[in-house]
Amino acid sequence: MGLGALWLGLGVGLGGCFIEAAEPSTFRFQCTASSECETGEVCASGLCQQPCGGANDTECSQSAPVCLNGYCASVCPTNEDVCPPPQSCVTLPAPDEEPATSGVCTIPCDGDNPCADGMFCFEEFGLCVQTCMATEECGSGEVCTQGFCLPSSSSGGAP
Repeated sequence: MGLGALWLGLGVGLGGCFIEAAEPSTFRFQCTASSECETGEVCASGLCQQPCGGANDTECSQSAPVCLNGYCASVCPTNEDVCPPPQSCVTLPAPDEEPATSGVCTIPCDGDNPCADGMFCFEEFGLCVQTCMATEECGSGEVCTQGFCLPSSSSGGAP
């Protein structure tokens, strides 16, 4: 092998070391303060997360399309551990359906992880639900039903 071929091989080999793999859609940067997060994100439970569900919050992105427990959440396969700690892949049991193969990355609410003000924790499922008196208090695609903001039937959910 000539010296030119050796340098070419080293150049190609070293060049590959600088290519960074894309982060999975479930990735969240760790933080200790909101100033460490991107614009529109806050540091919550040690992770940079985008708030959602409030009247002034922006819509969730395609990489984290589900608003759950007050933050935009990513869809995750239930058979893989892809959610960043302390999040876990949470599924909701649906009556008369087969076990779910996908869920949503979130930190389930409980006594140690309470919901934000104005929200109620259904500890059985680990989900926060916004309380309301009128539909105007709910987020886009939600209606106020029996004191809770729930997906409207026109947005694909059932109140």
